[in-house]
Amino acid sequence: MNEKSHNTVVLIFADDAKNDARRKNLDAAKTAFDFLIEKTVSVVQQTGLPYILHTRDLQQGTTFGERYDHALQSAFDQGYEKVVSIGTDTPALSATHLLQASQRISEGQVVLGKSHDGGFYLLGIDKYAFAKARQPHSHLDSFENLPWHSERVARALVRLLSQQRNTIFYLEKLHDLDAFEDFKKILDSGNLNCKITIDLFKSLIHIENDLVISFSNFKKRTPLKILGNKGSPLAA
Repeated sequence: MNEKSHNTVVLIFADDAKNDARRKNLDAAKTAFDFLIEKTVSVVQQTGLPYILHTRDLQQGTTFGERYDHALQSAFDQGYEKVVSIGTDTPALSATHLLQASQRISEGQVVLGKSHDGGFYLLGIDKYAFAKARQPHSHLDSFENLPWHSERVARALVRLLSQQRNTIFYLEKLHDLDAFEDFKKILDSGNLNCKITIDLFKSLIHIENDLVISFSNFKKRTPLKILGNKGSPLAA
């Protein structure tokens, strides 16, 4: 964690690359998840915001909901009033997303960046809204007990936050990596800048031949002169 100099902190809730790849049945993609962890930290550092890298060895609880709930609360317990929480499996996440979230939280809103699979890649929330979300409700799941790792979790979270009369600001939808098909969707989406696309492709090159097709299509859409390749030229 860097020096505390702001009442908003970015919480990077991270599994280690090997566990992340195994949990998502992508054992061959460990190198890609290593790359994404490094890339995520680099993006956060660009914002100038303080951050906490909450790796698996720091997480407490037996379920994902317990571990995530504890990680958020631990950030508030350190004296921060607002948290921008992200994972490490969204290649198109940018410093702009994080700064926009930080600004919206400071204006009293809860920020949600939904992913295309029904989950979310970013949650920005202050300590008061989070404290209310943790409380049990007669007809709604508490934050810890939301249907994590399902296509219903973002929808359930929105219901919970809306019930508590929070104003929610939505960032653009992005793809995250939960299955092999997501690699191809991300490469084909055009949401990544050229350097990140190339680096991600290099980390995936041994996974499956289909990715070569995706990357070839990307090259056809992108003039080589803007690729910014300072090493060997790309093969035609």
